[in-house]
Amino acid sequence: MTEATQADKLMTERDLATWLEDLLTRTDWLWCHFRPAQTKDSWRTAITGHKGWFDYVAARGARLLLIELKSRKGKLSHDQKDWHDAIDLMNSLRIMKGYDNPVEKYLIRPSDRNFIESLLQVT
Repeated sequence: MTEATQADKLMTERDLATWLEDLLTRTDWLWCHFRPAQTKDSWRTAITGHKGWFDYVAARGARLLLIELKSRKGKLSHDQKDWHDAIDLMNSLRIMKGYDNPVEKYLIRPSDRNFIESLLQVT
């Protein structure tokens, strides 16, 4: 196993979030994350509406990014898949109507860090 693969294997979703927040800030993206809070029984994120929204929303220039973080083995929930499918459909409709810039959505895992670094550097 390579060093990068070992690091990816050990990186938690929280570690990945810290890394992403630092990168978004350093590359001048305007970003937002809805942080869950621990209740007596579990972790909850206070929202109104449909569950499963992305972990991060980031904007810079003409670009809007929706980012979902997962650990190496993490899987999307049914609610998260619904949001991903809705964005895919919306982007298909936007392309049919002639819009140039679809909403970008990404499912990021620790092994995607090099790709994300290059993606966020691009204007």
